[in-house]
Amino acid sequence: KARARALLTELIVGFSTRPFQQKLDDLVHAHVAARTGISVGAVANCAAPTEVFQLEGRKELALTVQREVLPRYGFEPTEEGVQQMVRAMQPHLSEARIWEQSEAIKKKLRMPSKMTLDSDSEDEFALANLAGNEAVPRRLRRDKAVALQTELLQEYSQPEFQARLREAMQIKDKEAQRQERKRLLREVQAMVMPRYGFEATDAGIASMKASFTPWNNDEEVQSLDLAMEEQLTNCISDVMAQNLAERKAPATAKKPVASGRASPL
Repeated sequence: KARARALLTELIVGFSTRPFQQKLDDLVHAHVAARTGISVGAVANCAAPTEVFQLEGRKELALTVQREVLPRYGFEPTEEGVQQMVRAMQPHLSEARIWEQSEAIKKKLRMPSKMTLDSDSEDEFALANLAGNEAVPRRLRRDKAVALQTELLQEYSQPEFQARLREAMQIKDKEAQRQERKRLLREVQAMVMPRYGFEATDAGIASMKASFTPWNNDEEVQSLDLAMEEQLTNCISDVMAQNLAERKAPATAKKPVASGRASPL
């Protein structure tokens, strides 16, 4: 167990270095930019998500540290060596210190939290952390499902977001309007969804919806869903009312009063 703790300590130190974290930041920024359409430069100026599900390149980046550490403990500096290390760790996961170290590695690699996702096996989740692999969410716990909805609702309700959404709805070209509306939604989703283990993509949204299946009949979940729908559709009726008023304006304008004399024409 002492060697297991020492190995994990070395991995944590390696994952904590400034160069490693900078490279991880670059992966996260590229990930968010690719899925939202926002430039990498603009994304870099925002706070990076602390948890990202299915981050391309993370496993390979983690291996750069694992290659340096594993040989000192008798494991090959390869992906197979990582899997050997994981299997060797499995009997020790019941020890609190090793579990805490597995959680620390998860945070350093910005992997989704066990507190967020339901899993049939906590050991399976911890082992995925150690290997730098992705853990696949089966469903959201109810409290996390409500928290996710609440965060989205708060962002959708912001006056700035509502103003931008109204501008998008005034775009005449229907396809351009749809794309702009989708882009605005993705900006918000990219800030919120990764914290719950979902990408802000079509596939991520589908996965998120599937994870809500156990709570489809839950009154609070239904209420929050309705509140979000209202925030995303209220502006449509506002824009329609404004457009209708603008169309009526010429017809209701004051007409010239006839003089009573016959027209000379």
